[in-house]
Amino acid sequence: MTDLASLAGQPLEPRLEALQEFAVEARYEEGPFPRQAERSELLALLETELERCERAVAARG
Repeated sequence: MTDLASLAGQPLEPRLEALQEFAVEARYEEGPFPRQAERSELLALLETELERCERAVAARG
């Protein structure tokens, strides 16, 4: 997600930056790792950020 946000020239939501180390685990499984928010909230935020960054990249041509 960090690479896509950088490519899109978009800032990344701070809770997602903190999540990067655990992004795969947080997306696909419950676990004993720390999270900045509830799993469902983080998933929704990831999807929103992904769509925003994809639109920004597509707009650049």
